[in-house]
Amino acid sequence: MSDCSQRLTDSAASPGITAVVGSVGIVVLRHPFKTVALLSVLLGVGVEVVALPEPTVTIVVEISGLYLIVFGLSVCVTAFKLRSGSK
Repeated sequence: MSDCSQRLTDSAASPGITAVVGSVGIVVLRHPFKTVALLSVLLGVGVEVVALPEPTVTIVVEISGLYLIVFGLSVCVTAFKLRSGSK
């Protein structure tokens, strides 16, 4: 095992980091530049969440709320379509 990967597996957050790095590496292994770009974005998002937790949580809540509203409306539309189709 290389020195860098040994330090990665010895760190406290190693299971999560190893899983993310491993899955990203497997998924985008054929395109090294895409792999580096994806890892950079993931690292940037992680730093942003740690640096500014309140706005991050606010945005996650807003996006989740919007998703739930759209999902609820689609369930209602589907229910009315099924009800009118059974008559």
